Amino acid sequence: MPNGSGELRSRRFLDVGAAGGRCSVLVGGSLVVELGPSWTPRRIEFEGPEPPQTKKVVSDPHFPFAGFLPWVKHAPQGLWQGTRVRETGPAAFLRPPWVRWRGGFLEVFAEWDGPAQTELRVDGRKVENGRVEWAEPLLWPRAMQRVAVELVVDGKVSDRDVVTLAQRRLEARGTQLRLNGEPLGVRGLLHWGYFPDLVGPDPEPERLRTELRGMQERGFNLLKCCLFVPPRRFLDVCDEEGMLVWMEYPVWAQPLRDPRMLPVFEKMFQHDAGHPCVVIRTFTCENDHVEPALARKLYERVKELDPGALAADNSGWVGTAHVGDFWDEHAYLHNAQWPYYLERMQRVFAGLPEKPFLLGETMVVDADTESSATAMAIRRYQAESLLHAFPDAGYVICGARDALQTPLGVQFRNGRWKDAPEEWNWQRTLAARAAAGELPDPALRQNPAAGVLPGHREMPADVEVCERLDLENLRAGARVLHVASPRPGSWKVLESTFWSPVPVLDVDGAPGRVLRERLFFDLFRGFGLAAPPPGCVRVLAGVRDFHDRSGQPREFGLVYAARVGRGRLLVSALDPAFEATRWVHAALCQEFLLSDAELPELELEEPVRSWFVNGPWTVTGASVPGGRAVVVTGTPADNRGASVFQGWAEFRATVTVPADWRGPALLRAHSIGDGWELYVDEVLQCAHGNRGGTWDSGRDVPLTAELAGVVPGRAQQWLVRVKDHRGGGGMVGPLYLTEGDPEAGLLF
Repeated sequence: MPNGSGELRSRRFLDVGAAGGRCSVLVGGSLVVELGPSWTPRRIEFEGPEPPQTKKVVSDPHFPFAGFLPWVKHAPQGLWQGTRVRETGPAAFLRPPWVRWRGGFLEVFAEWDGPAQTELRVDGRKVENGRVEWAEPLLWPRAMQRVAVELVVDGKVSDRDVVTLAQRRLEARGTQLRLNGEPLGVRGLLHWGYFPDLVGPDPEPERLRTELRGMQERGFNLLKCCLFVPPRRFLDVCDEEGMLVWMEYPVWAQPLRDPRMLPVFEKMFQHDAGHPCVVIRTFTCENDHVEPALARKLYERVKELDPGALAADNSGWVGTAHVGDFWDEHAYLHNAQWPYYLERMQRVFAGLPEKPFLLGETMVVDADTESSATAMAIRRYQAESLLHAFPDAGYVICGARDALQTPLGVQFRNGRWKDAPEEWNWQRTLAARAAAGELPDPALRQNPAAGVLPGHREMPADVEVCERLDLENLRAGARVLHVASPRPGSWKVLESTFWSPVPVLDVDGAPGRVLRERLFFDLFRGFGLAAPPPGCVRVLAGVRDFHDRSGQPREFGLVYAARVGRGRLLVSALDPAFEATRWVHAALCQEFLLSDAELPELELEEPVRSWFVNGPWTVTGASVPGGRAVVVTGTPADNRGASVFQGWAEFRATVTVPADWRGPALLRAHSIGDGWELYVDEVLQCAHGNRGGTWDSGRDVPLTAELAGVVPGRAQQWLVRVKDHRGGGGMVGPLYLTEGDPEAGLLF
């Protein structure tokens, strides 16, 4: 890289931008240095006419700063930012310098090596004791400039770098963010640095510029660099385009406890501190293993380097950060949970100091080419509901690009946008409407883009509506609508999705349109139907879930139709509390139960005996509505949010198992909480899930356990201690005793 001082070119360096693993640098076959893995640049001096060579880069599975890209099967490969030979005079920068303005002076952060007479200059002006008098720059993002930082020896430039100079300040005032004194509503987009066609997150500047402008056209003003460190030219483009950046450093699924991590963080801080676009920093993500003293050191250091930005140690959930300037939540929820989550947060914040509220990851919706309009409607409903409840709140939509396994992006994997800019017009005006109090009170779980129901429908008189299936009656020729719930004799239901998957519909005409517009709004309750053997039912409405623990897409139904003996059956897990559900039920019954529509044959067996522990439960806890509520086992929608809380709550009930119960008290429990413990008469019977942290590892994993302390026929006191961090609610269920194999059959 020429520097304009030919006669002073006496030193040579190899610049390595980043390393996706460990590698060796050799000159003339001799080892010069071992380096990597790393996210930040390294400058290595060498001698001789031949350029250095690098041996094969070997990945390091123990690298604590690997980030999230390995989890989406696209870890950075090799020296993914390339290498460059840099020639300098006798004085040379050992790493890229950067500058900041403070109180009438330009402060220069530079590490260099050279003879004693070396001078440090900025745009030709000599720097004394690390600073030089300088007029206050104009405020970014409206303005910025580039300045030349030079090392000068005997009047000649020995080394030179051009860096960004800009002035900006993001601060928290109560619940509000202010950028340069003006209110800021964060409308962010989460990016993992996932570029499927590249070996690392280093797109060409013009490609990135086009992508950023596409984001801005759709109303996004912040890019969250989630668990990766972008290269300098990436941040340069963000500076130039006025795109705010939330830098989340790449500590994922690793403890943040080791003091030896401090030098690595220092390099990352120095790497991005000179970029005005970086206005928020978090040091790790959803991490239950953070050493508070280390978190405090990192916070104090980054605030020292960049006092005009915000920081927190842990982006995850309220109560998990040890130090920070704002409250952060990762709300991965569907619309049957969303309004009750917002009510929960209002109760939680009533007892906490005022800080800005940012949803650092949220509004996740899977969408293919046919369901992008549905995804847009869900995100709009959640964003508008959020800002109606918290007008100063900000959010970061997950995510930018579809991953290999999941279509959760607002772009396809190739970078093509799923929706045109005009489809995002609602977001462009959202913060202003919220600040002006112009957002209407959102109707409960209603799609703002849905049409009106096409007329009124009554349930046909020839259709029997039941909550408990009478198999003999059905086989004899009855036409039955069965509304499934966690109760004996019902089709089995489970809560097994925590955001909105891709809808799968096999209904035409007006019922198909209503299902398409409303499936994840007023129709969706939160339960799905247990799946029968393939080909035994017609799936009229269902979902394809890409986030199953198996790692494979899984389909489960919301509405089934089938022939059972001489009868015809429609099974539904939709929410019967809404008029739209009743309309859909009536329309589908008319089309599939009272017609000759072709349906597959289904064999149903009598279920084994089960006994449900449905309450009522008295629930108490700090963030329970009023501190105390009475609920039944069911979804947040069933309990109108009374079972949604933050942290731990206690569910109590007097339970009498039938005196004629045969065999062991075999408990089957599903979706009780993120973690939970069951006591009978004050004796611990079983425990499940993550009880010591914030992860929801036990929520959608069923538990079968024998309860030694249960005595049939005796009234006993049951206490279930339940933890809920992610907002899915407690005691969702089902929760029941069974005399047989809980995995067998389709009916409770």
